[in-house]
Amino acid sequence: MEPNYDLLLNLVGACACVAFAAVLITGILILARRRKQKANAPISAPAAPVQPAGYSNARRLTIDDKFDAVEISELSAKQVTAQSPLPGNAPAAEHINVTALLPVLEDAYLPVHDPALIEKVNRELDAMAARGAVGVEILLRRLHQGFEISGREILVGFTGDMAWNEWKKKEAIVRALGRAKNPAAVKDLGRLLVSTCSIGMFYDLVIPAIIDALAETDGEEALDFLQQAAVSETLDPGNLQYLKHKLEAVDSQPADMEERDENGRTALHRAAYDGKTEEVEQLIAQGARVDARDKDDKTPLFLAAGDGHLDVCKLLLQHGADIEAIGCVFTDRRYYYPPLMNAIEKKHRDVIKYLLESGANPNVKNEPLKSSALHRAAESGLQDIVELLIEKGAEVNPRSWTGKTPYTRALDMIHSDIAEYIKQHGGTA
Repeated sequence: MEPNYDLLLNLVGACACVAFAAVLITGILILARRRKQKANAPISAPAAPVQPAGYSNARRLTIDDKFDAVEISELSAKQVTAQSPLPGNAPAAEHINVTALLPVLEDAYLPVHDPALIEKVNRELDAMAARGAVGVEILLRRLHQGFEISGREILVGFTGDMAWNEWKKKEAIVRALGRAKNPAAVKDLGRLLVSTCSIGMFYDLVIPAIIDALAETDGEEALDFLQQAAVSETLDPGNLQYLKHKLEAVDSQPADMEERDENGRTALHRAAYDGKTEEVEQLIAQGARVDARDKDDKTPLFLAAGDGHLDVCKLLLQHGADIEAIGCVFTDRRYYYPPLMNAIEKKHRDVIKYLLESGANPNVKNEPLKSSALHRAAESGLQDIVELLIEKGAEVNPRSWTGKTPYTRALDMIHSDIAEYIKQHGGTA
């Protein structure tokens, strides 16, 4: 009797169909169960959120019982002053565990609108800001976590599913700083305002909050950053329009004195640049802000020093101009340095000497080249300035980004007398 192959093939096919149907049904049941579990899971506070780059998993401290005794005892007032991750500012007290001081903020999941949670976060942030300069410094450090600043560009170090949550936290921090109206936050917020970023959420969430915070903070510096941003070409059209609306509402100086040209310069900028001493004096008497900044961060003193207008420099410093205000010079790339370095670059000896006698830092550097004032004076053949810089305490052997010292730069430019003088004072190759 021959086997019935057709029957066997039909049986095998039927078995295969049954097995496939069983697998399919099992998969559907598993998927349904997972969807049900996800729907029932709480969404306001994920059990184990992914921490952005730069976070610390150290133990949490409550603000009330540990803040003063453990953390802030090591953060002196000197360390707090003008410290941030922005260019020109050295990080202070890196051992401070910032995230541990804001436990409510760190545990919060803000993209889901939860009024009770938002209120709780704001209470914590406002309590921190109310602690004055120290509290503001803590909030600024938390704001900068995950940021790396390169010139005017912000590089973001956090991505993934929790990035939106991190941006919402940064927005909350900025708004808390705005409510505090503490001038200690102005410089950091202002420099973020005129920076660029490739991430849209920076412009959607953080920039509007910064505009509001600066508009709510009294003082010339806050207003100056807002006006600088209006001509800096770094803002998107929506935020630019919002900024201009805010500026209209701010009680500013008369338009004829504070109106800016295409370079973001005020009447005082222009008068200082042209060396018009009487006009500078008149504008200051009328209330012009001596540290107004143009679109490249240059102050009137920076411009006057670079053009050798000694009398204007004296007048500005007598009225409180910032002798260390960093300006940006663009040639083949952007370079950042204060008025003293600008005067050295242009070899204005009388201005250089006056600034040094007035307390200018003799160790200033050209960023990002790391060339010091002594480097530039030595390679430019300014022996009297080299001697004065060393007399005022300039470091003798700083190294530029190429590894050169002032001694080697003097030799490179065949200024043997200067090289010998530097060597006599400890200079080496």
